[in-house]
Amino acid sequence: MVAATGDRDGLLRAALLAAGALCLAWLWLFFTFTADDSFITFRYGRTLVEHGVWNWNASGALAEAYTSGLYALLSIVPAALGLAPAPIFKLLGMVAFVLILQRLWRYGGITGLVYGATVAAFTPYLFVHVASGLETPVFILLMVEIAARLLTGRAAQRQGLFFALLALLPFVRPEGAVLSAVAALLLAKQIGWRNLHWRWLALAALCGVVYFIGRWIYFGLPLPTPFYAKTGFNPADLVANLLSFRLYLVIALALLVLVRNGAFRLLLAVQLGVVVALYAPAHLQMNFADRFPLQALLPLVLVAPLAIAHQGTASNNRRWHLMAMAAMALMAGFGNLSQSHVAWLIGYTSAATQTHRALGLALAPFAPQGYTIAMADSGLIAYHAGWRAIDLVGLADSEVARRGNSLAYMEQARPDIIVLYSTSARAADIRTHGLGHDAAGEFLQRHPQWQPTVGLPWNDSYWLVVFRRADLPERTKLDQALQKVEADARAWSEQRLRSKLWRALSLQDAFY
Repeated sequence: MVAATGDRDGLLRAALLAAGALCLAWLWLFFTFTADDSFITFRYGRTLVEHGVWNWNASGALAEAYTSGLYALLSIVPAALGLAPAPIFKLLGMVAFVLILQRLWRYGGITGLVYGATVAAFTPYLFVHVASGLETPVFILLMVEIAARLLTGRAAQRQGLFFALLALLPFVRPEGAVLSAVAALLLAKQIGWRNLHWRWLALAALCGVVYFIGRWIYFGLPLPTPFYAKTGFNPADLVANLLSFRLYLVIALALLVLVRNGAFRLLLAVQLGVVVALYAPAHLQMNFADRFPLQALLPLVLVAPLAIAHQGTASNNRRWHLMAMAAMALMAGFGNLSQSHVAWLIGYTSAATQTHRALGLALAPFAPQGYTIAMADSGLIAYHAGWRAIDLVGLADSEVARRGNSLAYMEQARPDIIVLYSTSARAADIRTHGLGHDAAGEFLQRHPQWQPTVGLPWNDSYWLVVFRRADLPERTKLDQALQKVEADARAWSEQRLRSKLWRALSLQDAFY
């Protein structure tokens, strides 16, 4: 018996070592990746520090372009200290990942830790989000903690802390409010309404209401602008997203059958509802590395063994191992992994550094002139340029988010520079449909004085064509700066295959 226990412990340690090594390898491979959308959030802290205004632009209409109030608030720190924001938020993502494993160890012992590390190791896309600069890893951590406390009965022991977690979750992402409300109901069911600490519950609810109403009053919309720009019902998007989510949905349905724990099933059903009803019908422009289904369903996969262990059946061990094998085999890790998408992820930040970041830095010296730029990718360019920015997609523009970009809006905004996607360096090949390009293209046709200046390569069929108003003051200096960016981007593009891999492995783009 002692020998058998020793063998089992040795196998667990070996499995943990192997899983840990694979996790580190994935993190190293994807560490340079930084989502362009993260700089939309980072811009709020910078605008506040430099202009004393909590908004996307330092002047003009208010817009809540971020989905994470917590990350927007934290973006003040690097801005105030004069630091690059991406490394700080990458560090936060890594800390969140380590805490996820630590909580699984806390609630599930060494077996829970090995299970969690193994599932993570078989889910490479998780490490894209750890490094992305977005709120995904913290959102997953909070859901793991809330679900684990409910499933192990510890939510009732420190209700003040539990309700604080419920209040914090919607502050990280608005849809977290749904899970928080269900978790509060589950706690009431577990211990009885009379045993709830009503003061803590009322305080948590009050914090949520004040935050929700306060930002509604300030920005004028009940939800952040990305929800209006992305959500809706489009049959084509619905079918495409459901097909993309299929492995996650299979896992979730398998868990509903395998795990006979009522609390777990309800939590999982709620998250399935979020995926199918909120994410699937939407136009998810930034669903890189399965971002949306992964953040909703991975936390329940990670805590599933806790639900099995606390459901009181005689087949705990058998079901534990069945659960582990099912999760590892079906989890979107290798099942949903795409070689082309991995190559895109590896080269994404390097390419964005040579185009978006370089363009923004080239425009930055002209920010005091009060110029306006219109574009679809509003993160890196707008953050570094410091110009008044119009988001053609609507993520950072409440007018476009609600009504879509239009010729009338372009006429009213009258941008000084317009950046459009193209399949080549030629203005004739610019994208004419979607991403707000329809109205922008029509605007350029009516106003030929906006001239194409440079074409910046992002990949073989993805270019940024920059149009400039012909009578723009300091246009000669601006053209020289843009031409320098174009020359550098084209030189990098010629050696991109070798450069992508080297830059990713050397981590040199991770600290911009």
